[in-house]
Amino acid sequence: MFSCSVKYQSVYSEDWSELESLPEDTGGEHLAFLGKEYPRAKNGFYIYLPSGYKTSAVNYPALIFLHGADESGNSNWDREILARVCKNGPPRMIEEGEWDPPVPFIVISPQSMSVYHWWHGFIETFKALTQEYPIDKTRTYMTGLSMGGSGIWETLRNKGFSLQIAAAVPVCGAAMEYDKKPKDYNRNVRNYPVWAFHGKHDTVVDPDPTQRVVAGINKTDPPFPIRFTLFTELGHSCWEEVYTSKLKTPVDPDCDPFDSDIYSWLLHYRRIKK
Repeated sequence: MFSCSVKYQSVYSEDWSELESLPEDTGGEHLAFLGKEYPRAKNGFYIYLPSGYKTSAVNYPALIFLHGADESGNSNWDREILARVCKNGPPRMIEEGEWDPPVPFIVISPQSMSVYHWWHGFIETFKALTQEYPIDKTRTYMTGLSMGGSGIWETLRNKGFSLQIAAAVPVCGAAMEYDKKPKDYNRNVRNYPVWAFHGKHDTVVDPDPTQRVVAGINKTDPPFPIRFTLFTELGHSCWEEVYTSKLKTPVDPDCDPFDSDIYSWLLHYRRIKK
């Protein structure tokens, strides 16, 4: 499952002006699919489609969002369980009319059936979605909070499967087993642009292991040094500041500054064949 037969690389560009020709998003559709309702899906998911997606001549960047542990559940049949996905992060912002990235994104929010059970059928589902909707496969990004942040690290550690991830933003997620398997991180995660966030006063997920991962990988002289931002006055639920771009939130001066909304930062990267 974790192998990737085609080799890709992320590339950086200051110019993503072609995305400015995407139609203005005046309010799109946030569709909920139970697992039983979508071909090959093993669990439910949400997908946000900007208002102009049917007529756009340009494909849309895609953001895959991984939720926290409390939002897990079997939504193959149960719509109320699937609604948990909208508790936090981009899905919540979409539902409450707060979603306003610099250019429109297609947002895909799968539900984990149980703790860390992210990829049960989702890779096949994502491939089907790229055939059905105008998704730019070179601009597929990931972000996640808490358990979802851990899912980001685990995905990248296992070479990103075949999702061709261009860049990722894990928020307050544990980079598991780094001390046991540093070679996996140093060999694989180093190839992705990553910007990690934590709250200094997090009592749920200790930020220190993530700092060790970032420092260890950056010692290998990666193509894109991993960024790490530590909020000095926040705890575990620092994701609100990240996803709503509260750039004035105090951060540790010894870490990377919060100097850009994450969406603009992500859009500087594309994933292409070598």
